[in-house]
Amino acid sequence: MGKANLTGSASWGTVRHSSVNSRLHAKHQGEQKARRRKRYVAHEEVGTTEPEKFQSNLLGLAPPGTSGRTFRRAGDGVAEMDERAWEQALMDEAKRLSVWHERREKNGKVTYHKKNLKQSDLKRKTIELRPDHSRVLERLAESQPQSLVAEALSAIRAEKIRLFEEIYKRRVIQAAEHCDSGHYHTDLWHFGAVAKTEGGREVIERGVFFREFGVGPGAARWDRHLGVLQELGHDPAVMGPVPGMIEANTAKALKQNGEAPRDLRLMRDLDAFVEKTLRGIDPIAVDQAKKEFGAHLLDGYAKAEIGVKKIDPRQEKIKKLEAENKALRDEKKALEWTLGLVRDFLAAIARKPEFQKMLGLYPAIAKLFHAVLAGCGLELIKTKRPKNPKLEKMMEKTKELEKELEKTMPGPSLPSF
Repeated sequence: MGKANLTGSASWGTVRHSSVNSRLHAKHQGEQKARRRKRYVAHEEVGTTEPEKFQSNLLGLAPPGTSGRTFRRAGDGVAEMDERAWEQALMDEAKRLSVWHERREKNGKVTYHKKNLKQSDLKRKTIELRPDHSRVLERLAESQPQSLVAEALSAIRAEKIRLFEEIYKRRVIQAAEHCDSGHYHTDLWHFGAVAKTEGGREVIERGVFFREFGVGPGAARWDRHLGVLQELGHDPAVMGPVPGMIEANTAKALKQNGEAPRDLRLMRDLDAFVEKTLRGIDPIAVDQAKKEFGAHLLDGYAKAEIGVKKIDPRQEKIKKLEAENKALRDEKKALEWTLGLVRDFLAAIARKPEFQKMLGLYPAIAKLFHAVLAGCGLELIKTKRPKNPKLEKMMEKTKELEKELEKTMPGPSLPSF
């Protein structure tokens, strides 16, 4: 969305995007929708985001005239915070967490040395609810008391933070909940550095880095699809090769990282918690929304709009031609580079008096050499023959041998020397 690096560290752009009612956030939302309208997928993997047509109107969950809420950590929970103060607090935290103090010990004395970081340790993690759960929240906002819905959202919010901190080992300091994208999602702002007081001043020591260590957003969403379809009693085969790809990606992530994929752990546990919470309020709404989402998934996989899509033969041909053209361009560049080296080499040795003298002794070689020079676009360089009677006789004999050689050589004659 936009030009900001929204998965990186806190900055003016990422904070303003995360701020639920900012103009920059609205601008990015519009840019994203425009890109989706223009998108044409011609490669194998599709569905890295939920298809637009299964969305929910969640503005009923936000205060009137707004598109969400902003929160700051308060003890073991969070407290709602004014948006402008929330933005400033995040920027202050970003500045504070742009420094680490390295601990050094010498002769029994401990000192801390300031180290400025290229990016702040304050990062953002966005967590969406499963689409059918967002649909349930839309209906609860229309049919249930506001206080009951607020209680459910509070419990879901707390569980998101708890799961994230447990799995990623980083502290959540602020959060923003968005209701304007068609899917209910939360931005968690978190850090891993450890702050303490030493010698009357705050010291910030390096903590746990932010590492995703997962299967990626596409496979994680496929895993959600698989869970919904299985709960509805559908055969996973309707998803084509996707279940096998999820299994392969999970095994690969486990092997690479030495732990189960973090994104799958978080989403599976969160979905189970949200399902239980919402079912405790209105089980009929939960079942209905799941059936609607399941029907949407079946239709999407049948039409190859989600999951893995066969390549259009025309697109496959274009892709092959583009690969061939790239190979030819690369080969041409390599050849031009090699010829450039040859030209430089020939131009250098052709100007050496010693080399010219050698050519004077071997006219046949000289003709071949000058033919190569001409082929490379270099000017012919005449050699100076030594004035030596014995050598002159030897050269005459060489000419005779050369003529005999030319008679046996096929093709056009060599250029005169």
